[in-house]
Order: sequence, then C-alpha cells, then structure tokens
Amino acid sequence: MKYLLRVTMIALMGVALFGCASNGTTGPSSGGTQAEQTGGGGGTSGVGENGAMQGQPLSGQNGQQASQQQGPPQKDMIHFAFDSSTIKDKFLPLLQKHATYLMNHPQQKVTLEGNTDPRGTREYNMALGQRRAESVKSLLMSDGVSADQLSTVSYGEERPAVSGPNDNPKAWAKDRRVKIDYQQQ
Repeated sequence: MKYLLRVTMIALMGVALFGCASNGTTGPSSGGTQAEQTGGGGGTSGVGENGAMQGQPLSGQNGQQASQQQGPPQKDMIHFAFDSSTIKDKFLPLLQKHATYLMNHPQQKVTLEGNTDPRGTREYNMALGQRRAESVKSLLMSDGVSADQLSTVSYGEERPAVSGPNDNPKAWAKDRRVKIDYQQQ
C-alpha cells in the first residue's frame, strides 16, 4: 500500500511538472530537493557509479529547448534487494527523471535489462531478472511513458557487474540490478 501511494504521488508530481513545463509557466521542471536531483540518498552499492546527473532547473520555452538538447539521465542502474523485484524508494526520483526524459522524447526507446546474482538456479534467476525488468517498466508506464518505448529482457546471472571472482556479498549486490539501456537513434 505504501509503495502504491508513493508511485501515485510521483505520477501526480510528474503530471504537474510536465504541465508546468508545457504551458510556459516559470519554475523548475526538474523539481524536488537536491537529494532527488542526485538520485536519492543512501549508500547502497551501485548508486552513483555512473557519475552525477546532468540536469538543471528548466523554465519556460528556453527550458523546453534545453531539455530537448540534453541527453538521458546518466545514472542507469536500479538495484534490488536479495530475491526481490520491489523497487527501493531511493530509486524513485531517478526513475522519475528517466520517465520525464522519455515522455519528452517519444521516439526514444529503451531496453530494461534484468540481472541477478549467481545464487539460485538458472531458470529461477532468468524469471527473477524478468520480474525486475517488468517492475521498472510498470513504474515508468505509471509515470506516463508509452509501452511502445519500453522493452524488457532478462539476463539472469549471465552478465555479472563485477568481472573476475564473483563470490562475495558486495559483488552480488551490484549484480542485482536493472540497467536502463537507451537505444541509438
């Protein structure tokens, strides 16, 4: 219930922010606090491994033009708890940024790549990776992204995030992820 309430609130914020940006009113379209603009707080493994977000507050028509020129958010990894496909609250602001970008670029397509750590059978890990990818897809769609822009794939344990020996909890935490892979246009 708490998760559904958060998703609904984020969707409403996205609609409100998108509405402000499209009608020419002045105000930050990226909205939120500094923590939201950097993908949330916390120290879970993998957050920040791709560098800082490249966004800036946008306003009016100049902001719309700037948002058309900027690329997608640079952070593209959503990490999960062991044996879970539930999206952690701290990743909701990052997913909102991806949703906003995708709604502003309806021709852009992404593949959501589900991954797991090596524990479990191959079949189980493939199914868990798919559930994780579908979870991210569902959240992006609830934020207004078209299903036509999103595809999912599961790699299970086959693409570990850490090369070399992958037999420790820190490496496993990095493996439990969905990568948001933007397709070249």
